[in-house]
Amino acid sequence: MIQTRLSSKGQVVIPKPIRDALGLQAGTPFRVRLQEQAIVLEPVRTSPIDTLYGKYSGTDLLTELETEHQRRFGMRPRFVLDAWAILAFLQGEEPAASRVRQLLRGAEEKRVDLFVSVVNPR
Repeated sequence: MIQTRLSSKGQVVIPKPIRDALGLQAGTPFRVRLQEQAIVLEPVRTSPIDTLYGKYSGTDLLTELETEHQRRFGMRPRFVLDAWAILAFLQGEEPAASRVRQLLRGAEEKRVDLFVSVVNPR
């Protein structure tokens, strides 16, 4: 067992062999709980899914990628409508219905290539 001390600021240094064994780095969040007469520190592991969720919110990443692709390969924009998009259009569910209508008009005018996904065909 390795011994450590509590600082005047209430901080405890986790010994390096333990940090290394658990892969702990500066800034690692912990859950702290009291278990009988012991203090238990549990590292909070962040899921890659949680790390990526919303990472590019506020950017129009798909449009940027499509524009770059079109510029490089001289292709018209391509879109795939799924059942949800078609139902949203047919039921007037905004804002999706307006976007689907815009895509349908673009396909009609030969400005975009439009595809429809088929799931579970019989």
